Amino acid sequence: MERRPRVVLLAEQRLVGDAVRAALSSRYLDVVLVPWPPAHRPATELRRAVTSLRPHVGVVFGDLEDPRRRAQARMLVGTVPLRWVLVVSHHDEVEWGELVEAGATLLPTWISLDDLSSGLVRLMAGADLMSPGSRQRIVRDWRVRRDRMDEVARRLGRLTPREAEVLQLLSAGLSVRRIAELRDVAETTVRTQVKAILRKLEVTSQLAAVALVARARPEDVPPQLGEAGYR
Repeated sequence: MERRPRVVLLAEQRLVGDAVRAALSSRYLDVVLVPWPPAHRPATELRRAVTSLRPHVGVVFGDLEDPRRRAQARMLVGTVPLRWVLVVSHHDEVEWGELVEAGATLLPTWISLDDLSSGLVRLMAGADLMSPGSRQRIVRDWRVRRDRMDEVARRLGRLTPREAEVLQLLSAGLSVRRIAELRDVAETTVRTQVKAILRKLEVTSQLAAVALVARARPEDVPPQLGEAGYR
C-alpha cells in the first residue's frame, strides 16, 4: 500500500493536539503527535524523536509563550530539514520572523482543518503557502527589531551591578532621595550613578532609561534589575 504522507505534530496543549491529530488523520494524513519534552530533558532528544519518524512535514500548534519551547521550535526549524508550519494566534507576525527566515510557514489558528489539510498537501508538493512579499516583509521587520534589541542589550551590558540596582529601583518608582536612604548613601552618590546610567544607556532622562528596560528582551536584562531586594 502507498504510504500516507506523514505529519509530525507538536502542540502546547495535549487536548488540542489530540483533536487536530484525529481531524487530520481522517483526511488521509498519517499524523504523529510528539509531546513536548520535560524541562530537564535536552532539546536534542526532541530533534531525534522527530527525525526518527521520517515525516514529510512538521506542524507546531501554539503561540509558544514558554521561552524554552520557543527555543526548541527554533532548533527544530533550523536543524531538521522539513517543511515546517507554525499555526499561531499571535497577532504580532514579526515575533516569528526568525523562524520564517529559516523557512517556516505561518498560518492562523482560525484556519479550517480542511484548509490546513489541503495546505499541508500543497506544501509537501513544493508550494509556498505564504506570498513572497509577506515572507520578505516579516523577515525584514524582524531583522530591524532584532537589531534594535541587540542595541538595547549592548547598552544595558555597560551597567555595573550597582548601577543596575539603582535602575531597578528607579523602575520601581523610587526617588533618588529614597534610593539613597535605602542604600544608606548620600544623595550625591546616587545622582552620580544616575548620570552614569543615563550616559551608558545613551538617554537624557530617568523616564527614558526606565522605558529602555521595558523594551529589552528578558534574557538581556541584567540580573540585578530583578534582584535588588530592598525593602
